[in-house]
Amino acid sequence: MSPTIPPRKRRRRGGRGKGRDGKQELSGDVSEVKLEERMHSGARTSKTTLAYLTETPFSSLNGIVSDLSLRGIIEKMGYKTMTKVQAETLPISCAGHDLVGKARTGTGKTLAFMLPCVEKAVSAQDDTALVALVISPTRELAYQTLEEGRLVATFHDGISLACVVGGTPIKKDYGPLKRCQILIATPGRLNDHIENTQGFSERLKNIRLLVFDECDQLLDGGFKQAIDAILAALIMTKPYRQTLLFSATLLSDVTRIAQNAMHPHYTITNCVENDEDPTHADIQQIVYIAQDDLDLCTELVARITIAMKQNDHYKIIVFFQTARMTQLYFELVSLIKKQSPLASLFELTQLLEMHSRKSQSHRDRVAKIFRETDEKIIMFTSDVSARGMDYPSISLVIQFGAPTDPAQYIHRLGRTGRGDGVRGTGLLLLAHFEGYFLNELRHLPIKTAQSSIISESDKSMISEASLLAATQLSRETIAQAYQAWLGFYNSNLRKLGWSKEILVTNANAWIRTVCQSSETPALQAKTIGKMGLKGIKGLIIDRSYSASRNAARGSSFSRVDSQPSHSGNSSSSRGRGRGRGRSG
Repeated sequence: MSPTIPPRKRRRRGGRGKGRDGKQELSGDVSEVKLEERMHSGARTSKTTLAYLTETPFSSLNGIVSDLSLRGIIEKMGYKTMTKVQAETLPISCAGHDLVGKARTGTGKTLAFMLPCVEKAVSAQDDTALVALVISPTRELAYQTLEEGRLVATFHDGISLACVVGGTPIKKDYGPLKRCQILIATPGRLNDHIENTQGFSERLKNIRLLVFDECDQLLDGGFKQAIDAILAALIMTKPYRQTLLFSATLLSDVTRIAQNAMHPHYTITNCVENDEDPTHADIQQIVYIAQDDLDLCTELVARITIAMKQNDHYKIIVFFQTARMTQLYFELVSLIKKQSPLASLFELTQLLEMHSRKSQSHRDRVAKIFRETDEKIIMFTSDVSARGMDYPSISLVIQFGAPTDPAQYIHRLGRTGRGDGVRGTGLLLLAHFEGYFLNELRHLPIKTAQSSIISESDKSMISEASLLAATQLSRETIAQAYQAWLGFYNSNLRKLGWSKEILVTNANAWIRTVCQSSETPALQAKTIGKMGLKGIKGLIIDRSYSASRNAARGSSFSRVDSQPSHSGNSSSSRGRGRGRGRSG
């Protein structure tokens, strides 16, 4: 039986005159306080959008938005003036008009749509109704948006915000869904509630404001069908609904969503100048092409150690192509930290691991630590942190291996060079066979490093430390990384100019060299089939998995050896339904 969301009793909400602490409403002027003292630790924009501030004061919205919302922005978020995207969009959106906003990441887009959301809740005649819905592409970004919305609504009594995302127990959503006036959601979980939670579709009939955040990323993430389903569920609200769409790019698919969701005469604001570089001007961009697989691994460790020596306040984020590759190199560097000549250098450094294979609670905890720590910290991550996530004061962004496309490179790079006085560096480390990607970046001011910046003796020491650490990696980690390596490059064969035979040969060479594995990990036959690699020499099929399934089908009294028959097979014998055949 589908869960039911019953109506709740109407609650009184403080008026526009007094907030929850009983103070009088904002008069329009705030006493002069240093910006740093007025910043709230939970404000996404507090430290990262200072470079984009204009001279347009938030007080210019007096009479357009409520005084208590302005008070939250000024007192809790630490802002008296708007960023460019806020200054250009808020007068339009707060007046109730449909709008498409184009702006780079880190420019204050979240506040540009959360303020109108709060204002919809303030003006709602029924304070039990769900009036604003924000669609976010990732769980982490959804939670950040929730926090920022709460800051705006600080001094309003009774405004309830909620966030529902995938990867969490769905039963925990039911309570917040009964109460909230503003809902932030990821597409998959939202559609789950639309289809299965009794009473939720009825609540959607009160939606007065729909927001698509990072719309181009929503499409890149494969949510096109989910978005169409959401719009279909909201079709009855279109005549009276306002829609806002924010995106770093305005490609044809983004424009199609705008046309389907909005009224005919919507406004487009472009906060990116035609001649503006797509990357931040204060970011130095460097690329290094490794000589071989081991050189690439050595250079990663070397660049990290050099960054640590050159800047005591280092804050580094390292992007990898897949979750399992992130896990591998996190474990590798963690081992180097514990027992190598570099141990003393790493002694005070926090190492963090963030990727989609980690639980949501782990990801939330790591994101909070990295966001609130200003120095001596390194995070190894997949693309769950590439867009929308707001981490201030990052000094170095390393991208290990070729990104999927230039857009991914740019959005990863956008994690650094953010904030007042922050001058960041972006380093792209490419394998010897990934030089093709430079052609896709020819429009960017990226400099090629002709050789490593460390001495041969230091490089030899780091290489030996890396190889020693590799011998201590678990078989499971190696097997999972091997499958991920195969999966990622299998999807890029055309760019690489490889055959499937060359792919397997290179994967097996990588596992021997970088992971110091004398044996090739076995893969399930189903995984090999999904990759289209059936019959390719060099792959080992995990017979233990097939044998255990056949034995289980043959007799309920059959007993099979739980140990895999091939070394490195532990990843194959783990729980089913974990996306076998994916690149990890």
